[in-house]
Amino acid sequence: MAPPSTAPDLAPPPRTRNAAAWLPALLGLLYTVLAACLAFALHPIVLNEAESDNFLRGLESLLRGGPCIDTYHPAHTVLFGALVVKLTGCEPFAALRLVAAVGGGAIVAITLGLARRFGAGALGAGLAMLLLGLHPGLLLLSMQASADTLATALMLATLLVAVRGRQSRRGRDALLCGLLFGLAVGTRFSCLGFAPALLGVLHRGQLLRGLLQASAGFAVGYAPHGIVSTLQFGSPFFTDNWRNFVLKHGQFDALLLVDPGYPNLFAFLREHWLESLQIGLADVWLQVAGGFGEVLTSGAPAPWSTLIGAIALGAIGWLAVRRRSIGWILALCFGSYLALICLSYSPIERVLLPLLPPATVALAAMVHRGAWWSTAIGGLALAATCMSLALHLPARLERFVDAHPFREIEVARDLVARSDVEVAAASYAYMARHVPGTTYVYPIGPGPRRQADPYGHLRDELLRTGANGFVIGRRTSADTFRALRGATPPYDVHVVRADDDVVALVFLVAHDDGGAAGRWFLDLQVTPAQWHDGPLSLQVELTPASDVAAVESVAVRFEVAPGKGPTLDLPRLDDRRWGIEWSSRPPPGRWTIGTRIRLRDGRYIRGPRREITVD
Repeated sequence: MAPPSTAPDLAPPPRTRNAAAWLPALLGLLYTVLAACLAFALHPIVLNEAESDNFLRGLESLLRGGPCIDTYHPAHTVLFGALVVKLTGCEPFAALRLVAAVGGGAIVAITLGLARRFGAGALGAGLAMLLLGLHPGLLLLSMQASADTLATALMLATLLVAVRGRQSRRGRDALLCGLLFGLAVGTRFSCLGFAPALLGVLHRGQLLRGLLQASAGFAVGYAPHGIVSTLQFGSPFFTDNWRNFVLKHGQFDALLLVDPGYPNLFAFLREHWLESLQIGLADVWLQVAGGFGEVLTSGAPAPWSTLIGAIALGAIGWLAVRRRSIGWILALCFGSYLALICLSYSPIERVLLPLLPPATVALAAMVHRGAWWSTAIGGLALAATCMSLALHLPARLERFVDAHPFREIEVARDLVARSDVEVAAASYAYMARHVPGTTYVYPIGPGPRRQADPYGHLRDELLRTGANGFVIGRRTSADTFRALRGATPPYDVHVVRADDDVVALVFLVAHDDGGAAGRWFLDLQVTPAQWHDGPLSLQVELTPASDVAAVESVAVRFEVAPGKGPTLDLPRLDDRRWGIEWSSRPPPGRWTIGTRIRLRDGRYIRGPRREITVD
């Protein structure tokens, strides 16, 4: 048998029948319809997990004419959702689920196109399509109002056009590649990990031309988010995503953002660049040593997941050597994205979703274009992965359905009806949609400082939100739920319910010294929340449930650290209200204003906190 050719493989795949050309689009459409139907049947309310990025709130705010993005998430998902709402008239949650379903279908279609472009035969392409179609991670994300599938589809489209541009050397492919990459980055900032795809449309002798075309395309694709970001934050590139480096370094303990706090990424890296690099490299090794195989097989046990992951990573390297004219583009995109995620974030399944199609394509190419041994290895790896996914899919769907917090909603309704609950809070971010009058409590993260005292964390949230009733569910905040079940409640906490699903609590008092006392509930109003000019109105009102006769005075504090800062005594307006119009402006920035009650017996009680921005 003649040895394989080592000549550069620049020829595009041969043209096939029209039916074969339309097959990827048809299969993608079928997957979109399947995901959309399952979403409407199995996913009736918002979940905390993939949908915690606040795209739904952003879309609803945009439709009301308000700001639509925060400093962590770009605008394109919200803008696509608004387009669907305008075209179909559906409600925002349905629109975002439809956008996600379209993204999932596009992933299937583009992966099939990539497999054909890399020379996978009918068997390899079919197994690749089957693998993605059965993968629970892709299916579940295609049902949720998140940016994951749309961003992944745009990254894969960028890769596909880059490969095509490498073969065709056409300028319009460079322009289209830049356009798709701009759309991807404006959908999720981590798409920058696929930046090496742009190298595919830069050709020797035409570097400047290709660079200008790709840059022009990127500018057009990024423009929608850039315009929204400029209108909201004054810059098209403003983001707080660099704080993920800080969070990852501190085991995702959000307190690190304020204590010690860092003004920018460079200030953090000056102190911790070596530790961050070591943590990131450790995560890369964990993925190479079996973590990626577990994601690819959706949780197959070791050593099988480790073996399949190693085969997939080897297939990517094999493809870069075997089809070196275009394989290096796929390998570079895979490696750079994996390194970016491991350095800056936690390599969980939904974040690693963009790596599944390239690995699948590499395995599919082994089936058709390799020697008999590589064909056998690639085919067996794909078949074993498909079997693992088929076995895990029913259980993942069952867990997904069970994750909907109907039980938490039911308990929250009962808690709100209690006479000793002024305001109820919940770990479910969208509880107020189902139980009016409730508020949201930031869940305890995995950081050690929050795990040490879960009730202390909730008491701090009580002071921040003004709530005294809490509903914590295993479906919406598993860490908080486990911590509360394993801790002894303090004397001032009444446990209303504690079962295998929900913990419901009522804080009877809110004070510092641990002595017996009555109950005080305050409403702190600070206007305006963004202080440009004029006086700042500060007003505190005690509710009828409070023991007003025991109150000596009420003060507010501009906190420079928790519990520390200049204090201002408020004049008494009537029996239950204290307030002032204050004109002395603190330095610009974000400030926390806390309340403090002085009782006639000499003790102090901390009250609610509010945040303002001083311009």
